[in-house]
Amino acid sequence: MIRSLFIRPGTPEERKVRAWCRKTLHLTPGDLPLYRQALRHSSAIPEDRPDLPDNERLEFLGDSVLDTIIGDLLFRTYPDQGEGFLTRMRSKLVSRQQLNAVAQRIQIEEVMESNVVRGHETSVPGNAFEALIGALFLDKGFRRTQKAVVGLLSTHFDLKAIELEDRDSKSKLLEWGQKKKKKVEFRVHEERAG
Repeated sequence: MIRSLFIRPGTPEERKVRAWCRKTLHLTPGDLPLYRQALRHSSAIPEDRPDLPDNERLEFLGDSVLDTIIGDLLFRTYPDQGEGFLTRMRSKLVSRQQLNAVAQRIQIEEVMESNVVRGHETSVPGNAFEALIGALFLDKGFRRTQKAVVGLLSTHFDLKAIELEDRDSKSKLLEWGQKKKKKVEFRVHEERAG
């Protein structure tokens, strides 16, 4: 209650972004213009406002922060797995398909500024999610960003299902081989530190 006395109401767009951050990220933005930038695609920049920043630089930063957060999460979740497994899992988790899926689930397009047509295959929502992570990092620091991102990922990702995707692919290949009367072999090569 007292806190709300010190927060300026702002424009309807600012109120919408602030409310969305509270609901989705469970935090109140300290630097709201930074979050608005993260949610602004270059297609939304008016010709008469070329000085208005888009989200590309924040996307670059967010991509790096996300890699670190995912790397740490996987390292702690799978203490007995080798580098190859961890790298494959990280690649799956930060794939464009997965990032777009998370962006869709958190309804990021509802607060984005973009003139890209919705519903088409595009990387815009996933890129905005990465930019949002960059904004979070600059505004709240690594630990709060990590907590928010891990919370989102645990809600919207099933690590076990993603881990099993490789096994599913192998099963499909074996089934194909049986149908076509082809011999399918898998060879495991041990990874050695070095």
